This record gives sequence, C-alpha cells and structure tokens, in this order.
Amino acid sequence: MLIYDKAILKNILMNELNWIEEIAEDYSKNIEKYNEKLQKTLDEWMKTRTIIDDININGVTMNYIMRKQKGLFFDAFNTMNYFIANPSVTEGFKTTSEKIFRRFN
Repeated sequence: MLIYDKAILKNILMNELNWIEEIAEDYSKNIEKYNEKLQKTLDEWMKTRTIIDDININGVTMNYIMRKQKGLFFDAFNTMNYFIANPSVTEGFKTTSEKIFRRFN
C-alpha cells in the first residue's frame, strides 16, 4: 500500500499533466493499492518530477519502460506495478519490438 497525499497528486495530474478531474481523482485514489516497493519512486517523482531507477526487475527499470513504451511516468509506473507482481513477464517485454508501443503512425 502506498502512502501519499491524494489531493497533491490529483492537483499535479490536473494542473501539470492536464488530466481531467474525474480521471485524476480516480487515479490518485487507486494507486494507493500499488505495491509498496514503488513508494520511493512515487515520493521522488511527486517532489522533483525525477524518475529514479531504484527498482530493477530482470534488467527492467522505470526509465527502460519509458524508453521502450515511449510513454510518460505513469505509463511506466503502472507497468512496473504489474512487473513487480509478475516478474517473469519482463522477459517477454524486453524482447517485444518497440513498434508495438507506438501511439501514432
């Protein structure tokens, strides 16, 4: 279980990342259930917007996920939460072409 100020996170999501209020509110509540190994990652991002690689599962880190998915912090955060629970899946992720993660063209 993660511990963080839901109101601050919701504010960041809405005012800095332009999320709509309903989604920002839901997300800020729902990640509370994420694996506690992500606590330091979330704390650092909320303070400085820095992505740290303190979690490494079979060579997969937050920055690795972001590069591979060409995504944002919370894309990688969600994926890392899944990988913590299912570490064997990282092997398939590492061998998947980056083309599959393209959002446009």
